[in-house]
Amino acid sequence: MTNDEEYVIDDCVKFKHDLQENLRRESGTKSRSDYIKYINEVSQQSEFQQNREKMKFQEFDPLEIINTEERLIDYLNAELAEGDPHYIRIALNTIARARDINEIAKKAGITEEYLNQALSEEGNPDYTTVQKIINALNMRLTAVVK
Repeated sequence: MTNDEEYVIDDCVKFKHDLQENLRRESGTKSRSDYIKYINEVSQQSEFQQNREKMKFQEFDPLEIINTEERLIDYLNAELAEGDPHYIRIALNTIARARDINEIAKKAGITEEYLNQALSEEGNPDYTTVQKIINALNMRLTAVVK
């Protein structure tokens, strides 16, 4: 990683931290939906629009930082706790890619094409498919009181 890339990452982390701090002060909540609403409001402000053109954004792939079994499990647990099916699907996609999506499809008893489709942006896997994927990943879902 070059120094320029490190500065961009540091700037993005600082920017994200500042947004989260403002969100906590203004709304008193930490939910993802309130955070997204806040980001949408901030993005409409002219200062943000002016600075946005100067910023360099890179496509983020969670696999870059989720590189151990423990982190994979923590990532999925965090998304399950949040409870948004969209982000749970993204987490399952990330974990399946990390573990070899072809092998996961075989273990789940589904085709690789179907697995890719179910976990794609347009995908909406049913519970049976999710359970097959979880089993193929040698994981299990557990319930806890909120």
